Amino acid sequence: MINQVKQQLASLVASVPADVLNLHKDDLAEYFMSLMAKHSDSDMDIKEHIHLANCHHDKDMESNAFLLSQIITDLRSVLPISAEAPSEQISIPTSSSNFQGMSFDDTVNIDGFLFTEDDIDDFVEKGLMSRNKCLNCGSRNTKPLSKGGDLKEHFISHSAYRHQLEWLFNYSLSSSENIAPDTKFTTILDIGSRLGAVLYMAYLNSSFSNIIGLEINQYFVNLSAEIVKKYNMQDRIQVICDDMLNRSDLLRVADVIVLNNVFQCFMSKQQEVRLWTFLRENVFRQGQRLICIPSLEEQLQESGASNFIKLEGWVREVLFASEKEKNETLEGYSEDEVSDINNIHEYVVV
Repeated sequence: MINQVKQQLASLVASVPADVLNLHKDDLAEYFMSLMAKHSDSDMDIKEHIHLANCHHDKDMESNAFLLSQIITDLRSVLPISAEAPSEQISIPTSSSNFQGMSFDDTVNIDGFLFTEDDIDDFVEKGLMSRNKCLNCGSRNTKPLSKGGDLKEHFISHSAYRHQLEWLFNYSLSSSENIAPDTKFTTILDIGSRLGAVLYMAYLNSSFSNIIGLEINQYFVNLSAEIVKKYNMQDRIQVICDDMLNRSDLLRVADVIVLNNVFQCFMSKQQEVRLWTFLRENVFRQGQRLICIPSLEEQLQESGASNFIKLEGWVREVLFASEKEKNETLEGYSEDEVSDINNIHEYVVV
C-alpha cells in the first residue's frame, strides 16, 4: 500500500511546474499534500492505507510519518500560527518562574505541534515574524526575544511539541520501569485536548484502545472531530466537549491522564485550585498514571493548590531505572528538544 501512495505522489510530480520544485522542502511538502487532497481517487486510497495501518499494532514508521504530515497540513490550513480559537482568552501567568519577564509585547504564541524551530526560522527569513523587540517604537534600538526561564525564545506553545509526544509514547510509557509486565493500559485521557495533538500521536504511536480528548472549547472539539473522522480514527478516538468538573467518570476510568500546562494560561488561580482539588479527589485508583508538563509539583505550587494537595500518599514520580537508560532514549534529539523532553514528568497513583 505504501508503494501505491508513492506511485500516486510520483504521478503528481510529473505534472508539477518546474518552479514549484525549487520551493523549500516544507513548502514543497505542503504543495503536494494540497494537490493530492484535490484528487478524490488518491484521497480514497490514502484513507484505505490509513485504515489498513490501524489494523496492526506494529505500524510502519513511514506510514505514520506520512499520516501525521497530512494531519498537520490540514490543521495548518485552518488555524493561525498561534493555533488559538477565535474567542479564546489567554493570559501570561507572570507569577510563574517559567514566565517571569514575559509580556504580550514580546511574546508570540506558536503552536509547537504544528510548527518546528525550522518553521520559525523560515517565518523570520520571510519577514512573517521577528525575533527582535523594538525598545523605542520606530527606532533601531532592538533586542532579541529572550528566553523566559527554561522556555524557548519567548515563544509559547499551548500544545505539546511533536518530539515530546514522540518520546512519551515510544520511550517513557513503554520503558521497563514505567510499565510492569502485568500492567495493561487501555484508556488515555487528555485534559484540554485543544486541536488533538496528544490524540493523534497516541493513535499512531501506541496501542491504547480508548483515546479520549476532553475539551471545553467547542471550536477545538469540532476541529479535532473533523480530523478524526477524515482519517478514520473513530475506532479508538473520541472527543468530548465538557468541563472537567462534570466528568469525574472519565478521571476514574482513565489509565493514563495527560495534563499539558492545562490550566495555567486560561483561568484564575481560584479556578485552578478548584480543578486541582477535583482532580485529586477523583484520581485515586492505584496504578493510574499522570503525565504532567511541567511537573505536578510546579503546577500545584504556582496555582496555590499545593496548600491543599500533598503528593505524599497520593502519587510518586516514575523514573527510569538509571540515568544511562534515559540518556539512551534521548540519543538523536537536539539540546533544545532534550530540554523540552526533560520537562515531561510521569507519576503513578500509590
